[in-house]
Amino acid sequence: MYEGKVILVAGGTGAVGEGIVKYLAENGATVLVPTRSEDKALDALGYVDQPYRKNVFYLFGDISDEADAQKMHDVIVDHFEQLDGMVSSLGGWWQGAALTDITKAEWEELMQGLLTAHFVASKTLMPLLRQGSNYTFISGVSAEDAAFSKYSGPVAPAGAAVLMLSELYAVEMAGRFNVNALVLGPVNTRVRPTSYRKDSYVSSKTVGELIGALHFENSEPITGERLRVPDVDAAASYLAKWRS
Repeated sequence: MYEGKVILVAGGTGAVGEGIVKYLAENGATVLVPTRSEDKALDALGYVDQPYRKNVFYLFGDISDEADAQKMHDVIVDHFEQLDGMVSSLGGWWQGAALTDITKAEWEELMQGLLTAHFVASKTLMPLLRQGSNYTFISGVSAEDAAFSKYSGPVAPAGAAVLMLSELYAVEMAGRFNVNALVLGPVNTRVRPTSYRKDSYVSSKTVGELIGALHFENSEPITGERLRVPDVDAAASYLAKWRS
């Protein structure tokens, strides 16, 4: 379905990102995944059905490091020339202390992965996007709901900043490509304990389906939007709209 499309998924070895990679690769897209860990890459690749693993290419390095990100940029130019889409699904959940109880070092380490990585990835790789293509930032309900984020340290402030980052890019890149944020509720992933899963939660693979429909099937471009997906009903509504 997405044959000939080249899309980069930053955070594609993470719990949500690997579902995005799985769906896109199994539907024909060429998926590029930055990662620091060969072990995580092999584990995530094992989640993709065997015949489609050839569609996944890993770019080894630290996407939050400018030098490594530039090397990834150069590899993409040499082998793929341009990108037909880009997704930033970086960072992850953290919980354990009130803001007043975490150290400055903890704050800086978490913010590096939760926010700075988004900035470096977009700054370095976004110029490779084709005219009229899509860039989607993945965020969570914690970015908009402080009560949900109690004791999550910098997760909520970083998430809110990522939302504003996406909206700034939408304004600054208007006419070149579309930039949106997918704001997710809880997601059923491979690592989520069964006791914490619910049928109303979207799966990580459904997130991939949303990305595919938004990037490659939607005939009416949208940009600068916070696309809220709190549950499977919202996901189904977006899919129906984008595929109509």
